[in-house]
Amino acid sequence: MKSSAWQARGNEPFWLIRVEGDTLHWETPGSEPVVWTGLTRSERADGFDLHAVRESRHLSVSATTSICRDSMAGMPHPHTVAIKLDGKQLAGCGGEPMALLAIGEWTVASVDGEPTGERPPTLQFLPEGRAAGFAGCNRWMGNAGLSGEGLAFTQAATTMMACPEPAMAAERRFLDVLSRTTRHDFGADGSLQLIAGDTVIAVATPPAGG
Repeated sequence: MKSSAWQARGNEPFWLIRVEGDTLHWETPGSEPVVWTGLTRSERADGFDLHAVRESRHLSVSATTSICRDSMAGMPHPHTVAIKLDGKQLAGCGGEPMALLAIGEWTVASVDGEPTGERPPTLQFLPEGRAAGFAGCNRWMGNAGLSGEGLAFTQAATTMMACPEPAMAAERRFLDVLSRTTRHDFGADGSLQLIAGDTVIAVATPPAGG
């Protein structure tokens, strides 16, 4: 099996899987973590399967590449996960949520329901919790943090070039949207939705090939 780090979790009942190389760690509340070794991995066109045996017990994990929203927090993850253990079937989500965001430069198509026009803002998620792009007049950069329940942009700053007032007003609207974002989701067309509370406040299209 290729060396990799991956994790998945589920709710009601709560469980957590952490995969590190050829070892799988299985955790449930109130119990000591169980370590499964000799892990095997089989690739599929739409994901991968894991299988492990421990003291005659069999654990099978199926990870399908499709957006899975955490049943409690709503956070989108890249894998839909199905588990078979001791004759029981469990479901949950796997993979890092940031993997769905850090795919290149998103183009912001609308802000507060209004089209962004010929020079749309852009948004790119960078390593170490950073984000950057074009704001409408200037380049911008700031922090982008994922928590268990949401997405937040902080300390967004721009270069200091002056533009005609329509461009400056569009830039202010976009930066305001970033400051109001509390979580995110994805549309059926793959678009990124920035959300404040329960309201979609911006929609961005993915990079070509993203």
